[in-house]
Amino acid sequence: PYPRPRRPEIPKNEKDWTPEQKEQMKRAMEMIDLLSATPGVVRQADVNRKYCQYIIDQWVGDQPKARGMAEPDLVSVWEIRDEVLRDGTAVGSHSIRIASDGSFASTCSMDGREKTLVGDGETILELAGEQPEPLSVVEAKLNPFAVQALGMLAANGLGGFAMLGETRLDGSDKAQSANAFRFRTTDKKDDAFYFWLSMHPDGVYGRPQLLKASADMNCESESGGVSFQNWDLREGFGFARLREHVFGLGEQPRLTFQTENVTRRSVAREQLREVLGIPETVESDAGERP
Repeated sequence: PYPRPRRPEIPKNEKDWTPEQKEQMKRAMEMIDLLSATPGVVRQADVNRKYCQYIIDQWVGDQPKARGMAEPDLVSVWEIRDEVLRDGTAVGSHSIRIASDGSFASTCSMDGREKTLVGDGETILELAGEQPEPLSVVEAKLNPFAVQALGMLAANGLGGFAMLGETRLDGSDKAQSANAFRFRTTDKKDDAFYFWLSMHPDGVYGRPQLLKASADMNCESESGGVSFQNWDLREGFGFARLREHVFGLGEQPRLTFQTENVTRRSVAREQLREVLGIPETVESDAGERP
């Protein structure tokens, strides 16, 4: 079901190629080999690593990790407020607060319940009851609210998916009915997480964009995946105006998160954890963490 790149024919006058043309063809053939590989199989690890980093650099661009910081002791905090819809009907609200140091807080109020996740770049916690509960790496991959926040962080050069393991280019694929690069991130136990970047620069960025992320290559597990659409730039921050919790290869939406407002403010670094609601210390034996 996935497009496989076609290997170009070598012109008959190959002996007349310039050194630059030879190098260009070499790179093209290396990329074709990578994109046509069997999913989950890494061909030529060094070559894969090189092109994986090249594409991700094109995606993230030259965004500084401390983007938006006016002074060394200040941190920028962006807040994205969404309306949550199910089958076109509003059923709740959602907000993501993301700081320029890579920490975040995500709150969703829906169906009479409220859930909050917070992360400090190393650990993700679910604030439930009196004792915060750390999420394991696997739990973070399966949580669509965590995936939304990590996707926003990653797209702005603030970490994100890097918390989940080591990333390699996994092949060519389709996402949102468009050709895409598929990346596979694996943790220490070789448990996989996938994300898809557009093959062609587009939108306000003029570079590849994040299209989808999921713990399952086909989004067929119970956790499904998250589709990122309509990327925009506001207050120095890139965000997807529309995100959907989707299932299956057809990316059928279960929930839609539609952005209503984006704001930014500066916070003193020593007050950041309090602003985001991140506990100072957490004691738990929940095992491996992001």
